[in-house]
Amino acid sequence: MTESATSKGPTAEEAEATKVATRCIRECQLEQLIVDSKFLREESLHELIKVNN
Repeated sequence: MTESATSKGPTAEEAEATKVATRCIRECQLEQLIVDSKFLREESLHELIKVNN
């Protein structure tokens, strides 16, 4: 990309992707998932981490 292209901010496609990702995180209640992860066994925690890498 040229310098002028990167200084304009996100494209319409990038902005839409950000909105979709934000909505997905909100609907998945990611914060609650993290809070509830304290009840998982060690093996389950490892699997959760592997999926997110």
